[in-house]
Amino acid sequence: MAVRASREIVIEATPEAILDVLADVATMPSWSPVHTRAEVIDTSKLSGSVIKFGATVTLADEETDEEQTFRIVGEDEADIRNGRLSVTSPLARALIGKGEGDSVEVSTPRGNKSYEIVTMSFSPKPAAAARKRGKARAAR
Repeated sequence: MAVRASREIVIEATPEAILDVLADVATMPSWSPVHTRAEVIDTSKLSGSVIKFGATVTLADEETDEEQTFRIVGEDEADIRNGRLSVTSPLARALIGKGEGDSVEVSTPRGNKSYEIVTMSFSPKPAAAARKRGKARAAR
């Protein structure tokens, strides 16, 4: 059996293989006009001293001093368990435009939370110097 995938490509496959492919396609997220206008941003070329899309930020909870590190990413890449924070989230929106040493307050379902920005960088992981500053802060 042949399936015409486009005007130029014909795929030879068994009916079972075609059904498998169609089942896989059916589970793929649909592409919206937003996806067709998406732009790839090379975060390795970003720099500056204020937080923006692509920044890796270490925050300290001002009540507990517990530190967490997040990278601000697009909505489709967000995975809070792996430290990837959506740029549209309330926390990311509060962080945008701020820098190291600033504090932000975010409304959460459990009430308002305040965080101090310990470090920020545009590398996927904080630099060694940034980690040392974070440890020095914890020792205070």
